[in-house]
Amino acid sequence: MGRHRKNYPLARLCGAVGLVASALPAQAEDDYKLGQGVRFDDIHVSGYLVVEAEAPKGGDAELFVDDLAIFVQGRFNRFFNPFFEGEVAGMPVLKENHDPFTGRTAKLVLERLYNDTYLKDNLVLRLGKSLTTVGEWNTIHAGPLVPNTTRPLTTHRSFSEFTSGASLIYTPRDEAWPTVTAYWQPDGGLAKDIDAIEDRIFHNIKGVNLSWTKDFENTIGLSFQTADVTDSSESQTLIEPPRDCRRQVGLS
Repeated sequence: MGRHRKNYPLARLCGAVGLVASALPAQAEDDYKLGQGVRFDDIHVSGYLVVEAEAPKGGDAELFVDDLAIFVQGRFNRFFNPFFEGEVAGMPVLKENHDPFTGRTAKLVLERLYNDTYLKDNLVLRLGKSLTTVGEWNTIHAGPLVPNTTRPLTTHRSFSEFTSGASLIYTPRDEAWPTVTAYWQPDGGLAKDIDAIEDRIFHNIKGVNLSWTKDFENTIGLSFQTADVTDSSESQTLIEPPRDCRRQVGLS
């Protein structure tokens, strides 16, 4: 369901933690629960921290913050409902033969930034940078929040994990019908994905995802995406047929 950076950790300590934004003037509600973030009137602030330890053979062991992320979501009215996700990735803590907090370079990453406008109570227009999905995979990508869903193999090179443009999201009232997400990115992305393969940067992205969800363990998805490869005459198309999303493989 989510993306993961390639690494070989000795240990991985993951925890979802609420982050308090002291700059906000309002007071948090009294019903705070660990892992649920903090609410300030119409604004919801949350986040997570992923700490990793690595001891590569023949290399220096190290402890570092793989992700320090913050989510800010506003629910104001029918037209203005912004969402922001940013993170600090690869923050050094301790490393053999290095001073504390040195040995690697942390990166600031804009993961998502969009606004939702409710055209109807079950039809949303989303503008900005958001995730694209294959079935159930990549609906969220935060390490502590992602169950063990296998990533479709062809998405490693033939799929854009993000889109910067417009999306329409339809949620049916009848659960027998799928949730439908259609998206379009006419040009380049709003911010570069630090995990993207250099020669696989996409533009002119168009896609649709259908998802039938009965419960957390039973989701069936159908996905289609087409895109042009930047600085190349190549284009790609990915189709993921209907199947149990926990066994999806993808076609391209």
